[in-house]
Amino acid sequence: MIKTLQNALKQDREGFVLPKSVQDAIPIRRLWPDGIFQFGSKFSKTIRFSDINYAIPNKTVL
Repeated sequence: MIKTLQNALKQDREGFVLPKSVQDAIPIRRLWPDGIFQFGSKFSKTIRFSDINYAIPNKTVL
């Protein structure tokens, strides 16, 4: 019984590979210029903002 449990635990450890970078961790298969990318059998859309100004204008409230 103990050997069977040890073999099962050993097989679980061998199945996982630690990714070396973020690119290795995200399984992107294809990327199109319009922002659609495929990972596995799913698709997603990204949006790029050209300029976002996070500065709050200095307005004096009277």
